[in-house]
Amino acid sequence: MTKLIIHNLWAVGMHHWGPREVAVGAGYDLIEDALNPFDKNAIAVLDGPNKKAYLKRDCAVIVKFLFGLKITQKWLLKPKESPVNLSRRVGPQQRCSIGCILRDDQKLNAALRKLKDSCFPFEIKN
Repeated sequence: MTKLIIHNLWAVGMHHWGPREVAVGAGYDLIEDALNPFDKNAIAVLDGPNKKAYLKRDCAVIVKFLFGLKITQKWLLKPKESPVNLSRRVGPQQRCSIGCILRDDQKLNAALRKLKDSCFPFEIKN
C-alpha cells in the first residue's frame, strides 16, 4: 500500500460557509464540483455533507488532473496552519496537504510526472 501526499496547497473561501477557517489537523474530503459556475476545475472541501472551502484555482488544476487518473477513490485534506490574509481583496487562505492511498502503481507514474512538472512538493510513503 502506497501513500501519496502533496504539500503546500491552499484552501480558500472558508468565510462563505461559516467559520473563517478549517480546523488545523482535522481531515476533510475532497470532491470535484463540476457545477461550479466560476471555476470548471473546482475542487470542494467537505466536512461530511457540508461544504467548508475550495482549493485555490492553481491547486485545483493539478488535483483535478489527479482525480481524472482515478488513482484512488478517496482524497483527504489536512490543514497545516491557521489561515492568513494575503490581501484585503481576498479572503483568508489556509495552507494544507492532501493525501491518498494508491492501489495501482501504474497510475502512480503518470501522477508523479504531472507533480514533478508542478510547483507542489510531494512525498511517497510505503
